[in-house]
Amino acid sequence: MRSLNPQTRAKAIEIANDLMRQGEQDKQTAIANSSREARTQARREYAEATDHLFSKKPCATD
Repeated sequence: MRSLNPQTRAKAIEIANDLMRQGEQDKQTAIANSSREARTQARREYAEATDHLFSKKPCATD
């Protein structure tokens, strides 16, 4: 998790804690899965935030 930025790391820790609390996974598996899920969510959020920069829709002018 050291390679994750602080926001993504915090989300990964939150997800890992939820997985372990549910008793579905051991610590090592929960950390691996939560890191992957947090990265996926961060990429999705980045794509949504920057989508307007790459859209081919014409800009409205006043």
